[in-house]
Amino acid sequence: MATSKALGDQLLTISSLAETMTDQTTKDRMIESCMESAKKQISGLRLTDSAEVQTLFATVQSLNFSDSQKDELMRQIGDRFVACSTPKSQGSKKSMQTMDDPGSFLRVSDVTFISNPDHTIKAKASRMAMMFCSINCSCPTEPTSGRAVGVLKNGFGLKELEDPQVFYNTVQDIKAALKSHFKSNPSGSTSHVHNFTTPADLPSDVYARAYGEEGPSGHAGLGGSIGPVRKSSAMLKSQNNQKVPTLDLQVPSQNNMANMMMQGFQSMQHMFNVFAGAQQAGMSGQPNISNMNNTKTNPPKQTLALTNGPDAASSPARAEPEQAQPPMTPEEQVNTMLSSWKNRQEENKKRAEDGKAGDPEGPIPAQLCIMTSSSSSKPLASLGRKVFVSQRGLESVLSDLKKTGFLADDFATTSRASIKRARDGEEKSWENAFGQMIINMDIPHESDDTKFVRVPFVPPVVLLQHCIANEHYHGLLKKCGQSSPGDKLGIAIYADEVSPGNQLKALNARKLQVIYWSIVQHGQDLASEWLWFPLCILRSTLCNRIGGLTVLWKHAIQHMFMDHDMRHGVVLQTSTTAFPVFADLSVLIADEAALKQTAESKGASGTVFCMRCANVVAHRSGLQDHGDVLSSTCTDFTKFRLHTNRSVGEIMRYLSSQHGTVSQKDFQTMEKALGYNYMPGGLLMSNVGHNIPEMIMFDWFHIYLVHGVAGNEVGVLLGRLRDSGFPEQQIHDFVQSFHCPAQFAGADAKSDKTAPVKAEASELLNFLPVLQLFLILFVWRDADDSLKSCCHGFFTLCKILRMLRKATQGGLDPAALRGAIKEHCELYLANYGAEYWVPKNHMTMHLPEFLARHGRLLSCFVHERKHKLVKRFANNMKDTSRSYEATVLRETLAAQFLATQDELPQGDVRLIGKRRCTKAMASLIRDVFGNSDGVFQAQAALHGGGFRCSHGDVVRAKHAQEHVVGMIHFHVEVDGLPLTCMSPWSHVADHMYRVKHESFFINTACILSACIWSRKGDDAIVLLE
Repeated sequence: MATSKALGDQLLTISSLAETMTDQTTKDRMIESCMESAKKQISGLRLTDSAEVQTLFATVQSLNFSDSQKDELMRQIGDRFVACSTPKSQGSKKSMQTMDDPGSFLRVSDVTFISNPDHTIKAKASRMAMMFCSINCSCPTEPTSGRAVGVLKNGFGLKELEDPQVFYNTVQDIKAALKSHFKSNPSGSTSHVHNFTTPADLPSDVYARAYGEEGPSGHAGLGGSIGPVRKSSAMLKSQNNQKVPTLDLQVPSQNNMANMMMQGFQSMQHMFNVFAGAQQAGMSGQPNISNMNNTKTNPPKQTLALTNGPDAASSPARAEPEQAQPPMTPEEQVNTMLSSWKNRQEENKKRAEDGKAGDPEGPIPAQLCIMTSSSSSKPLASLGRKVFVSQRGLESVLSDLKKTGFLADDFATTSRASIKRARDGEEKSWENAFGQMIINMDIPHESDDTKFVRVPFVPPVVLLQHCIANEHYHGLLKKCGQSSPGDKLGIAIYADEVSPGNQLKALNARKLQVIYWSIVQHGQDLASEWLWFPLCILRSTLCNRIGGLTVLWKHAIQHMFMDHDMRHGVVLQTSTTAFPVFADLSVLIADEAALKQTAESKGASGTVFCMRCANVVAHRSGLQDHGDVLSSTCTDFTKFRLHTNRSVGEIMRYLSSQHGTVSQKDFQTMEKALGYNYMPGGLLMSNVGHNIPEMIMFDWFHIYLVHGVAGNEVGVLLGRLRDSGFPEQQIHDFVQSFHCPAQFAGADAKSDKTAPVKAEASELLNFLPVLQLFLILFVWRDADDSLKSCCHGFFTLCKILRMLRKATQGGLDPAALRGAIKEHCELYLANYGAEYWVPKNHMTMHLPEFLARHGRLLSCFVHERKHKLVKRFANNMKDTSRSYEATVLRETLAAQFLATQDELPQGDVRLIGKRRCTKAMASLIRDVFGNSDGVFQAQAALHGGGFRCSHGDVVRAKHAQEHVVGMIHFHVEVDGLPLTCMSPWSHVADHMYRVKHESFFINTACILSACIWSRKGDDAIVLLE
C-alpha cells in the first residue's frame, strides 16, 4: 500500500528532474503522467492524521508544478482526509466492536452451561458466540474474541486453553459459530454498539432481547490474559519451533542463514570427500555404499560438485557399450511365453491341490497390488497472430480505429470478409516451386473404404524452401553441415495429443493428434520450439476412424517423400545460391502412450510391455519364475534380447500368416506373447515401416520427469525422511528459501508421504538439486545405513539427470550413462523393493542404446511449449464442422513464420527485447564509458552459455581468468557490445557466499550459466550449474 512519505518523495524527485529539462513539451508530458500516478496513490492512502496531511500540503507547495496542478493535488488530499475521517454511514459496512469484559455480559443460563464439565470446549465456545449474537455484537475485534476465550480459560478453569494452539483454535471456533448464528438468526435490532462497557449501558431494545427477565449473571472480571488470536502469533511460532526436531537439523527461518549453514559445514567437509569418492567410483557403474557408510576411511581431498556432470578428468575412458543378446524368432518367443504360462498354471494348480489336501491355513490369498502413480493485405493477414484475436473482435477494433482516424492507409477495408481474403491470399503467397504449402491427404475409414477423412498436410520440402528465404534460418541450416547422398541430414518426427478447451471434459471432440518434425543436426538449437514444424493435424475422433495413430503415421511418412524425395536430394533456391539437401528419417520420438499407438505394441499395461525387448516381462506377472524370460527388474542389459528391424518385421509377417488360421483366442494369446498387435493397415506393416523399430527413441523427459522415475523416487524418499524425523515442513521451508533462474522459475513441488511427487517437469528439475543439498547438510551425518543408501540412490538419480541434459547436446559416453543407470536401478530396488518399480524404470536402461545409435538423446521439453501455439488457436475455435484442422494448421504456420523473423535461436550473445535506454541510464553509461550514443538496455539477455539470464538472476561468469558468482542488475548494449551490470559475491566455503553490493560491468559473453540460490541477509548459498 502507498504511504504519504513515499508519495511525497516521488513528487519531489519528479519536480527536481523537471527542473533540469529544457524541452517544455517533454517536461509537461512527464508532469502530467506524474499527476495521474499521484491521484491514484492518493485515492489509496489512509489519511487520518492532520499532521500527515499538513506535511503533504507543504510538499505539494514546494513542487515545480503549475498553481492549478498544485491546487488539484491539495484538493484531492483534502477530500481523501475528509473521507477517511468521517464515520461510516448507517448503510455502510459496520465498524468493529470492542468488549473489555465479555464475562459480565453472560446470562445465568450461560454460566450454568459453561460450568458443566460434560460439555466440550467447542460447545462452550459456541455458547459464548450465542451471547455475542444476543447483544448484537456481530463484528468483535480480535482482542475481544481473545478475551472471550480468556473468560473460559481463567473464569471457568479450562486448563486445556493454556496450550497456545488450543487457545487459537477456540478463538477460530467462536468466530465461526458467531458467523453461523448471525446467518441463521439475524438480529432485528438496528442499534450498533461500538464499545460494550456494561450490560446496563446497552440500548434498551438490545438489553430486552438479550436478557428478557433473566438478567445478566453479574460475573465480571473473568477475562484475564489473552492468548494467541492470530496464526502469525509469536506464541504459536515458538510452540511450532519446539515441535520440530532440533538436533543440528532445524532450519531457523528468522535467524541469519550463515549460522544455520556453518553448523552443517563444520561436519560436511568430510562427508563431501566421502561422497566424492563414491561418486567417482559410481562413474564406472559400481555401487560404493560401503565406502559411503564407513566414516573411518580416508578419501581423497575433493569437494563434491552438486550440479556438475562428469568431466573429462573424472570420466572413465570411452568404452564400447555392452552388447545385448540376439533377438528371438517369433516362434521362439511365442513358445517361450507359452511355456512360462503353462509352468505357472501347473505350479498354481499343484499349490491349490496341496492346500486342499492338508494345508491347515488354506490357500494362499491373492495379493492386491495398488499403484500410487501414473501487399496491403499482408499486414491485415498478420494481425491477431502473436496473441489470439477472433476475426469478429479484430473487425470491431479495426472499424473503431478507422472511424477515429488512427488506422493507416494500408487497411482500406476492415470487414471479416476482408480479413479472410487477406489470410487466404497470404496462404497462396506461401506457394513456391515445390507446390502448395498445405495439401490434403484423403485417408479411407478403417471399416468402410468408400468413406474418407481429409487430413491437412505440410510437405517438408515446400516448408524448407519457404523458410530458407529467411537469412537467419538459412544460416542455421548451413550449420547442420553439407549433406550428400552418403551423409544425409536426419529428420526427427514427434507425435502427441493436444487437448484444447476444458481438460476435465468427459468427451472432448476437439482433441488433436499433432505431428511435428525437425532436423536432428540442429543439435542444441532443437530446444527452440520455432525449429519444430507442424507436419499434419487431425482430430483424435477422426484419427480413430481411420485406424488410429499408426495409420496416420503411415500416410504422413509416405507423403513426406512422395513428390519430392529428399532421400535422393532436392535443391533449395536462396536469393543468391542453390542449396542442395539430402535427408532421411532418423528418429521417431514420443511419450510411451504415443509410441504404443504408433507401433501397436502392448505398452506399459502388457505382459511383454517393452517394444525393444523380446524376453522381458512385467515383474508382477510372475512368469520370470516359470520359464526362460526375464523380470523387468533385471538390471543386466547383456541378458536382454533386443528387437531389430528384421525381428519386428518377422513378427509382423508371422502374425499375418497366423491370422485367420487359428482361433481368435489363440491368436490373441500369440499377440500377448509377442507384445505386438496385428494391424494390417498400420505403420509397421507398410512399405515405409520396415526401418521404424530402430528409429524409435524413448523420451527421457517423460521417463524421468512426467509421472516418472524421479517423481516416484522423491515421493518414497520424502516418506523415509519423515519417518526418520525430518518433517515435510522443514524441507518445505528450506526449498522455499531458494530462487531459480527467471527462465525456469515455477512453484515448488508438493507431495504426500510416499505418493509420487506431482509437479511440472521444470519445477521438479529445480527441486532436485535443492533437495540434494538438504540431504547433504542436514540428513547425511546422522542418518543410519538404510537412509544413507536412499540418499546415495537419490544422488545417483541427480547425476543421471545432469548426464541426460548433456546427452541432449551430444558428446556423452554411452558406457558411462549405462553404468550410472545400472547403479541407480540396483540402489532403487535395494532401497524400496519392487513395489514402486514401474515400466519406466526398465525403459531407462534403453537410453544408452539410443545414445550409442544416434549420438545424442532428444527430449520433449520443447514440444510441451510447442503445444501452446496450437492451443492458442484451437482453444477459441468451437466449430469443428468445417475445416477445423486446416484452419488450426494454417494459423499455426502463420504464427511460426512470423516468429522466424526475430525468435529463431541465435548463437551470438545478445540482448532480448532491447530498447533505447532511459535518460538516467544514459547518464550512468556516460559516466562509465564516456559515451552514451546508441545505447540500448534490457532486462534479459542470451549469455555465453547459450541460455537466457535476467534481472535478479544469480549467475556464474568467467572474469580475468577467474570464476565469479554474482547477481545481475541489468543488461546494456554499448556500440553493439552486450554488457551486464552485476554485483560479484565473495566466496566463503563450498556453496557459501557473502553478498557484496559493489557493481561492475562484464561482457555478457563471459556469463556461463544461471544458478539456483538462497539468501538471508548478506549470506547466500549458490548451487553452481
